[in-house]
Amino acid sequence: MARIISESEVAKRTAILAMKTSHPSMTWRDMAQHFKTSTRVIQDALKRDLHALKVTRNDPASKQFPITIHPLDPVEAMSPRGYQVTASRQSIERNTLLVLPTGLGKTIVALLHVQAILSSVAAGICLMMAPTKALLVQHRDLFQHNLAIPDAGLAIVDGETMPDNRRVYYQSLTGKRIVLFMTPQTVLHDLEKGRLPRAAIIDLVVDEAHHATRGDPYALVYAYLREHHIQPRVLAMTASPGETEQHIIDVCQNLGINPADMIIKTREDPDVEAYVFHLDVKRYELDLTPEYEDVRGRLVAVLREPCAWLQSAGLAGKKVAVGADSLSLPSWEELQVLADKHLAGASARGIGEGEIEPDADTQSADQPALAVPGARRELVSNLVLALRARHCVELVETQGFPALLAYHEKLAAKVAEEPTESLLALVTHPQYKAAIDDAGKLVSEGSPRARHPKLDALGDVMRDFTAAHPASRCIVFTKYRASIPMLVEYLSGVAGVAARRFVGQGSPSPKDVGMNRDEQQAVLRAFKAGEFNVLVATKAAEEGIDVAECDMVAFYEATASVIQFIQRQGRAGRRRDGNIAIMHARGTSDQLNAAMLDGKLAAMPGILYRVQHVRAASMPAPRPAAVTRMPKPPSSKQKAPSSTITKKEAPPPILVHPDCIGASVIVAGLAAAGIEARADRSIPESSMVLAGGVQVRVINTNDAEDWTAELTIEELPGAARRVVAVCPDGQGD
Repeated sequence: MARIISESEVAKRTAILAMKTSHPSMTWRDMAQHFKTSTRVIQDALKRDLHALKVTRNDPASKQFPITIHPLDPVEAMSPRGYQVTASRQSIERNTLLVLPTGLGKTIVALLHVQAILSSVAAGICLMMAPTKALLVQHRDLFQHNLAIPDAGLAIVDGETMPDNRRVYYQSLTGKRIVLFMTPQTVLHDLEKGRLPRAAIIDLVVDEAHHATRGDPYALVYAYLREHHIQPRVLAMTASPGETEQHIIDVCQNLGINPADMIIKTREDPDVEAYVFHLDVKRYELDLTPEYEDVRGRLVAVLREPCAWLQSAGLAGKKVAVGADSLSLPSWEELQVLADKHLAGASARGIGEGEIEPDADTQSADQPALAVPGARRELVSNLVLALRARHCVELVETQGFPALLAYHEKLAAKVAEEPTESLLALVTHPQYKAAIDDAGKLVSEGSPRARHPKLDALGDVMRDFTAAHPASRCIVFTKYRASIPMLVEYLSGVAGVAARRFVGQGSPSPKDVGMNRDEQQAVLRAFKAGEFNVLVATKAAEEGIDVAECDMVAFYEATASVIQFIQRQGRAGRRRDGNIAIMHARGTSDQLNAAMLDGKLAAMPGILYRVQHVRAASMPAPRPAAVTRMPKPPSSKQKAPSSTITKKEAPPPILVHPDCIGASVIVAGLAAAGIEARADRSIPESSMVLAGGVQVRVINTNDAEDWTAELTIEELPGAARRVVAVCPDGQGD
């Protein structure tokens, strides 16, 4: 897709060109200092055709077909570092997983790798896959400036080009050398539909490879190619391969990589240390105010009742016990495990939305407590009540009253539309009503006591930092999208702060409209250009944000995820020393998450060593994951593929655990499609296992190509899980 630029960017480019014309001796660095921007922005403004960009900006036809560009000739001078050259050389010889801290040039390794692969062939397609459009644009631009193969084509191909037009475009690539920058969803769709010529693919570069767990599009793309006897070279890259041995091994196996062939670099390695900038990580520990303690206490009282029922029913033992200590609460994840196990026939999303309908046909035989008539419905009601109450507690502990009230509004709307037993049990509970009344009164009065203490601490950090570093940029991350408006509004009133939001494409409500790809790109360009200095973001900004001027990253809540921590902190300290500020409320889930993260980070060196040197030695050769999404058979109007396909034996049946969410629906649907399926209790609970042993969960999606479309966490807190996207007919093409 052609790049779309804003009017302010057109004005800036015009000023840069005028400055260079009147002062031809000025260097890029001098001009960057004058315009308070980066040298890359100056280079881009001087080298691109401004008139063409203006025309493209309002030309709908520019999106009909992918735009192929070519590297600059001559390319910019580049001096790869020693570890980059070493890594690229190995990746040319054998499939490789490169683990390299953020900001140390993984894309340069990919460039050297692709350059060597394309230089050795007369024609072929190198696929560089990334989970977000921001990353695709970033990679394409770097290749344009530095790939030393003048005749090689470079193109971003995504869902904004119609499927039939993508097919025509691919056909035009015959006999050419080209690098296609694509999301794995688009690659998978076009392979399955026979649009993308698989035989022409000679190389795969997988960015943010930690996503490549079983059932994810990265793994499915590689599995599809191997299934059709295509064996491209693979270079996978990430700063955070996973936090368990099994996760890392799964990533390697799903991309055809021997764990022994991982290249692991740390910030302390001698050949890397010279290029690493220091990150000053500080935790700001705060106590909840009396107002917040009171509201939290009322919600804990609500939570205590369903948890007591679950415990007395013998379903969870001490896992759902609510103790006297403020930290002795069941986690949302523990409650979700129970929901997965016992609410067969109800979707995981339904748990968050109150749309659960009990299905007696899916009752497990080993749950005696549910044999009593009506116990099934009581189980559903108590589990959903516990999930919602636990989520409310976490909102108060880590976010603030506005987030709690926003969640209450959604629940109230659902009660008005379709009241259910579990919804009414929550919204009519005296302690819940008192908590909402107390929080609502403080917020409506505009009282400072309505603010979470973390909000004031965050404002102080931002004020002090922007005052000391007026040309710098800051990113504030929050787990909950409902907190974004509150954070933007509050920070915008802090001296020296100009804040804007950055969210995913989903629109959970009319008041919370998502940002499409062009809007995301426009915000990032404005951020880099200094039009505002604080970006308030959800996980949508964890990958693909490379802003040289970003020297501060703030966490509004602590995270227990190693991958999330590494990705977020990696947005700072990319060109100079950086700062990390973590807001931390004592005696809450913030404290638990911080403690868990510390333990996981301490264990990471040992985990990486065991995977590479111990587990790898005892493992068989990497095997691809089974292809779990299959293309539809050609219709009478569609020609079958010309290649000869050897008839295979009937595939083994798909195994579905009886307690899997939607088990009866899955089995019936597969049977209707002519696919053999049967119940089997020997497989992991809450899952189904497909041919090849692939364990998956199943959801519906209306945007299969959008990797980063965010779940509405207010509706489904904590439920970020690897899934297989099941697209309705005619969608996801």
